[in-house]
Amino acid sequence: MKCLLFILLLISYQGHSKDMIVPSDRVKSSVVLRAEPSSNSSMLGRLFPVEVAILLYAVPYYYNVKLADGQEGYVSKAWTNLQSNSSAELALTFLDVGQGDATLINCPNNNNVLIDMGTSRLPKSKTITDIQAAFKSSLNNNFTLQSFIITHPDKDHYVLSDDIIGDIPIENVFYVGEVADYDADSINSSGSEFRHWFSQLDANLIKPTSDY
Repeated sequence: MKCLLFILLLISYQGHSKDMIVPSDRVKSSVVLRAEPSSNSSMLGRLFPVEVAILLYAVPYYYNVKLADGQEGYVSKAWTNLQSNSSAELALTFLDVGQGDATLINCPNNNNVLIDMGTSRLPKSKTITDIQAAFKSSLNNNFTLQSFIITHPDKDHYVLSDDIIGDIPIENVFYVGEVADYDADSINSSGSEFRHWFSQLDANLIKPTSDY
């Protein structure tokens, strides 16, 4: 457990207070993302007025940014504005899953970290659809889980994962034990269905090896 808490703190504060880049008010269609800080450079993508990009660093006349889809490149300072996240705070949401655990952490750098997603008994007043809606509405605006930490292979820590998380992108999954240990039945899915979902994840699967 100490190892997992250390990992959580490391992930949560890495890149603290990242600033964001948004298109300026005079942008009508989009801002071009370029491979180099030059108007003659090739186009890699576009930053649209409803989107935000993470500022990586600044050079004369251009910002180097990362878009929500992971593309990195340069956008013109003349067509974008800087939004400082220096006052952003760490936020915790304890999702009501009944007899179980699910904690979502919104980090100051816009990352989302989820600790557990399971139950042995749903709340009487909530359905899986209700829990999924609450989970999605609590995500930071990049709608990606930078880290999902499963602290124990008991069903009240993981059995809702495939139902609630679904196809939301996950970058890193930290889990304890062996995948075969995750064999409990849940209300709507079996251990085998969870393991299938787990095996299909396009994520870094990390099993800590230290004592807990």
